[in-house]
Amino acid sequence: MRNRNMLCQPASQPASQPASQIEITGGKFSFDPSSLLSSEYKATKSGQYWVVSSSHTHSFTYSASGATITATCSNTGCTLTANPTLIIVKPTLETYGQTGKSAAATLTGLEAFNTVTGKSIAATNIKYVGRAGTAYAESATASTNAGKYTARLILTGVKTSAGDNKSVTASVDYEIAGTATEERKIEEEPLKKVPDELKSLYSTVQQIEKKLLSNLIINGQAPAPGQTVFKNVELMISHDGGKTWVKATKDTFPKGGITVELDYPEGTNGREYRFAVAHMLTVAMNGMKAGYIEKPEVVTTDKKLRVTLNGLSPVAISWTKIDNQAIDSLPQTGDTERPLVYGLAVLFACIGLGVLLKRNNKK
Repeated sequence: MRNRNMLCQPASQPASQPASQIEITGGKFSFDPSSLLSSEYKATKSGQYWVVSSSHTHSFTYSASGATITATCSNTGCTLTANPTLIIVKPTLETYGQTGKSAAATLTGLEAFNTVTGKSIAATNIKYVGRAGTAYAESATASTNAGKYTARLILTGVKTSAGDNKSVTASVDYEIAGTATEERKIEEEPLKKVPDELKSLYSTVQQIEKKLLSNLIINGQAPAPGQTVFKNVELMISHDGGKTWVKATKDTFPKGGITVELDYPEGTNGREYRFAVAHMLTVAMNGMKAGYIEKPEVVTTDKKLRVTLNGLSPVAISWTKIDNQAIDSLPQTGDTERPLVYGLAVLFACIGLGVLLKRNNKK
């Protein structure tokens, strides 16, 4: 020390006094207090004062479990009493059209997490995506429509147990219920791809078509070439007055099946043609396994053909022209209206035959 006549002596330190506080008595000194501190602390000159602070540098490893992201310091001597956590909380909006509720998810512990880790995470980093049949592409904007969704937060470029520059994801599932009024509509289009649910059973559309075709019988024989169409049929549901539509799922599909009306294949109608339908289930539903093929009864109407199905997905429709001369060849497709016409024709023919025989007997 520069002044040898001055006595430098640390004061006794009460048990309750923090280790980072130092009291020195005796006069004027010129020295670096760091020599009196353990390696966990450092002294920094600030004007005429020395500021004593922790010398520990955090090195965080990040992990995610469900809706929670946790940062854990892996350096020794860490002074944190608890690992900082960030929790994603589902929106308060639970029913479509509900007032005073938010469609956006929130983050609990955000300010403290950012302060300790040095991150600059914000609630606007949360992404939203539809799930379980709800069509909603990933977006930073939360949907307000009825459906099932996932809110997730992804931290990228962080250290994890798997190494550096990795990512962790926290997510929470939630649902916005629809109104009491449910609207339904049927959408049908050509079968162009294998439904995701059937990819474990079939790798091509042609395989599905071949399987459906093998289950179709019309007039006691296989359909003629070129007289079968293959469609993907979906049940769509709306709970907001038809503003948005979502694909029906196993949970929302009507128990016991649904009666639908399908378009006639081009060039056909319900008066001159007979039809057979085969339907392949994509998921286990109403007591039937995925891949099961049902052959529903067909009813012809003026504009469409009507069938009752236990699910919706790949459908095959075959047809044949009715031979008006072959009255005794009754339909085998489940058409419940046309058999009555043929039955009456047979009945009248029998009555006519009976009258003719009676006249012959009188002669």
